[in-house]
Amino acid sequence: QSALLDLVLKAMYLTYVKNCKFVSPSTWPGINFMRRSLIEMFTLDLNTSYHHVFLYIRQLAIHLRNAIVVQKVENRQAVYNWQFINSLHLWADLISASSNKPQLQPLLYPLVMVITNTIKLVPTHQYYPLRFHCVEILINLSKETNTFI
Repeated sequence: QSALLDLVLKAMYLTYVKNCKFVSPSTWPGINFMRRSLIEMFTLDLNTSYHHVFLYIRQLAIHLRNAIVVQKVENRQAVYNWQFINSLHLWADLISASSNKPQLQPLLYPLVMVITNTIKLVPTHQYYPLRFHCVEILINLSKETNTFI
């Protein structure tokens, strides 16, 4: 059953990321529905989910590190896009939803570091909307986990 859950979680996350590529007012409800569904699936078995969440947060951190180290437009665009932001939303919502259980709590700090460094990546007015999304994620995380950020 755990192997089957692994496959389902991976397939669902990859589908979520593919569908988050383009966001508009008409696609936003579908993306939110997928996010809530994914959170439900990940909370079925938090021990199995930990490995997935760890790998995907690590993957986000690698994209961010590449954008920081190699100052190229392509690397910045790998971070400053809807897929990245919606992934941050997903993992923050999942950690918030399981805040009363200890399994995913060790991932709170790495996620917060990824979000705060995403805010700092390119400090120009052009990316204010993206920063507002990140700040919203941090505020919700802080509120739901009772953690000062």
